[in-house]
Amino acid sequence: MVHLGSKDISILPWNQLFQSIKFSFLRYKLLALTMSIVWSDILSRLYWPNAKSATRVDSMRKEVNRKVKQFLKYEGRFSYQIHTFPLLINPC
Repeated sequence: MVHLGSKDISILPWNQLFQSIKFSFLRYKLLALTMSIVWSDILSRLYWPNAKSATRVDSMRKEVNRKVKQFLKYEGRFSYQIHTFPLLINPC
């Protein structure tokens, strides 16, 4: 299992984060031809470390999720999972 995006979402611009996720998927696709790759949405949180605005980060999260799903549909051989969990609370 590889986690992509949730720690960087409050630091990187959404388009740069999306490109990083996209290139990670493409690398895995080339390196592991028989591996199944599943995208699970970046989930909402009540607290985003290093974020000035939780509302802004949440809208970025939605945009990244939308763009990744578009990419996966276009690229093929990937699937995605949508979770409907409640907001994650910072464990600290």
